[in-house]
Amino acid sequence: MNAAQYWKEQWDKSSLKFIDCDGNKIILGSNGKANISVKIKNTGENMAGETTYELYYSKSGNPKDGTKIAAGTINPLKKG
Repeated sequence: MNAAQYWKEQWDKSSLKFIDCDGNKIILGSNGKANISVKIKNTGENMAGETTYELYYSKSGNPKDGTKIAAGTINPLKKG
């Protein structure tokens, strides 16, 4: 067995938070799909690399139990 089989992800001590929630924007595009814009801030240490996100929608209840409507990556953010 090689070392790659035992690779374990290490936390870089970054911490992403939604900020200015009143400034978040949902805009309906001409294609009928919503474009969502949010601001995030790294309140921890510098990110070591990019991270992924998933966005879920549910008409009621916990969105995580709903339908995944988007996914993507966030480029590394410096602290602050």
